[in-house]
Formats: sequence, structure tokens, C-alpha cells
Amino acid sequence: MSISSNNDRLTVIIPKDLKAELRKLADNENRSTSNYVVSVLLSHVAEKKNESN
Repeated sequence: MSISSNNDRLTVIIPKDLKAELRKLADNENRSTSNYVVSVLLSHVAEKKNESN
């Protein structure tokens, strides 16, 4: 699968139970697991940026 020029691929090893929980949370929001994880990471990074200002 190709990705847009604005994106990059990252391989992360996580526990199976965490992956299952992320999949459930993503399904509850009608999102892919990948899209859900990106949104969680964006939110976390924004919070950290605000903490340092």
C-alpha cells in the first residue's frame, strides 16, 4: 500500500493486549487502528507542547 508524501511509515512493537484495546477503541469511533493511534499521538504531542509553553 502506498502512502502520501506527507506521511511516513513507522513500525512499532506493542503487546498484543494493547493492540486489541486500541482496535476496540478505534472500532468504537469507526476509525482504523492506524488512524486512531495517529490521533492519540497528535493529541499527546499537542498536550506536551502546551505544557512546555
